[in-house]
Formats: sequence, C-alpha cells, structure tokens
Amino acid sequence: IKKDFVTIEGDKAIYKNRWVAGGTEIVWDMVHYDVQLIGGVVLHQGKIAEMATGEGKTLVATLPVYLNAIAGLGVHIVTVNDYLARRDSEWMGPLYEFHGLSVDCIDKHQP
Repeated sequence: IKKDFVTIEGDKAIYKNRWVAGGTEIVWDMVHYDVQLIGGVVLHQGKIAEMATGEGKTLVATLPVYLNAIAGLGVHIVTVNDYLARRDSEWMGPLYEFHGLSVDCIDKHQP
C-alpha cells in the first residue's frame, strides 16, 4: 500500500511534516520532549500524570490517544472547560485525522 505522506528509505519510514487539511496547509513542527514521552506512557498505563500549565498536556495526550485508537479502544478526551475542548480539538484534530482517526468536540454549543 503506497501512501503519499510517507517515504520508505531502506529500513526507515520518513513521514512528511506538512499536509493539507480543509484547503489549508498544516505544518507539524512539534516533537515530544523526554518528559512528555514518559507522561504519555503513564497515561497509557491508566495512571495520572500531573503537569503544570505550559508543560504540554495537550501534546502528551496525543500518545495514549493514538495507542488506544490503533488497539480499537474508544478514546475520549475531557478538558475542564469549553474553551480548551474547542482549542484542543482544533489544534490536535489535524494530527489525529492525518492518522485516520475522527475528531469532534462536544461543548455547550453542540450537545
């Protein structure tokens, strides 16, 4: 199966960091820091990871979300308010959709 977003070079799969979503080019330039990778593992194990504002909780959540999704498990992300729910679904939605997942946001405007 050939995919236009990945190139195979020897034993390496090289993924593009840009794609078009809704007619807009998306450039992905975020890379998880080691502590964020550890946080993703902790969440995937069903544990709690406490992180301060600005430490990358939204990015950390991408790891267990995708791991659970490829295992066929349902995934729901819950935030503390409608603003964060909308922001995070718009911010990370293209990443999830790029990997074949569907994304929606339920807030006070969309029950």
